[in-house]
Amino acid sequence: MERDNDGENKMILRNRLSFYRGRQVVLVLLLLVVGGLVHAEGAAKVICAGRAATPPVIDGVLDDACWQNADWRDDFIPLGSTPLERTTMRLVSDDRNLYVGVECVWKNVSRLQALVTEARAKPDFTGGFVDINRFAGCGSLELFFDPGATMANHYQVLINAAGQICGQYKGNWDPFKTRPSGAVKITDTGWTAELVFPDQGLHQGDLQPGREWGFNMVRNDETPVGIWKDMGAVFNEPKQFARLVIGDGPTWWRGTWEKGVVPSFSQMSTDAEAYGKTAPLLTALIQEVGRRMPAMEETVQTAGLTTSGGFLQVYAKYAEFSALFHRLEALYATTKLTTGPLAETEKR
Repeated sequence: MERDNDGENKMILRNRLSFYRGRQVVLVLLLLVVGGLVHAEGAAKVICAGRAATPPVIDGVLDDACWQNADWRDDFIPLGSTPLERTTMRLVSDDRNLYVGVECVWKNVSRLQALVTEARAKPDFTGGFVDINRFAGCGSLELFFDPGATMANHYQVLINAAGQICGQYKGNWDPFKTRPSGAVKITDTGWTAELVFPDQGLHQGDLQPGREWGFNMVRNDETPVGIWKDMGAVFNEPKQFARLVIGDGPTWWRGTWEKGVVPSFSQMSTDAEAYGKTAPLLTALIQEVGRRMPAMEETVQTAGLTTSGGFLQVYAKYAEFSALFHRLEALYATTKLTTGPLAETEKR
C-alpha cells in the first residue's frame, strides 16, 4: 500500500505553521514587555548638532558664531551628594566633522591652574593626542559617541584642561584613521574646550542631517563626577546612551517621520490587508499605531521644532510613539516569515 506522501507533507507543514504562529504570539508578548522596558530605561534625553555655516576656529574660545546659535545643555547629574559646578555643552556639525564646545566652571580656579601647570611641567608631557598612559588627571571630560545609534559599539574620547586628548574604540586605544583634535582655554571661571570629531573612519552617512547617534558626556574633576545621562556605575554601555541628532529639529523630523515612519506604515498597512485573517495581531497593532499618529503630528504643530523647548517636547512624545512603532516593525518582519508559502499550503 502506497503512503500518501502529499497528504503527510501537508500535515507536517500545517503543524509547522501552527508552531510558528504559537511562537509569533510569544514573540509579540515579549516585544510588548521588552519594548516597554527599553523605553523605561532609555528616557528621552537629546541634543541637536545643528549645521554650522562656518566651522568654529579651534582655539578653545567659544566665541564663534556657530556656538552662539547652537543647541546647548547644562543639566548634568552629580554622582554623589555634593552639588556640581556648572557644565555647559554645545554641538554643531558640517559635512566633514562633529564639533563639541564645553564650558566647565570651577570655584577654585587657582587650584585648576596649579593642576594644569603641574601636568605641563612633567618632562614627558605633550599636548594634543597622546597615549592613555600619558593622559594627565587635571580635570577632564569623557565623551561617548555611537554613530548611527547602533547600541552595540562606541567611541570614547577624553580631553583634559591641559589640552591632551586620547580615545578608544572597542578597547583599542588610538583606533582613529583621523584623530580627534581640540584646544582648551583656562578662563577666570574655569576652562573651556573645543573638540573636533572627524567623519573619516565613520560609516558613510553618519554625519548626514537627520541621523541619530548615541551620545553621553561625563565630567571628571575635583567636584563629584557629573554625567549628562545617568547610567549607573557603567558609563560605556551604548544601549543606555542619550541621543544626539545631526542637524536641527525640522531636518530630523523630515527624515524620521516624513521619509521614514509614514511610508513604512503605509507599506505595512497595505501588506496587512493582504494577509487578512492570518495576521490578526499585526492588524490590531497597525490600527493602534494609526490611531496614535495624528496625535504625534498634532504635537509637532503645537510645540514646533525650531526652538529647543519645542524640539524636546516633540522628541519625548516621539520616544513614546517609537517604542510602539518599533514593536510593529518587529511583528511585521515576523509575520512576513510566518505568513506566506506555509499559509498558502495550509489552505490547500
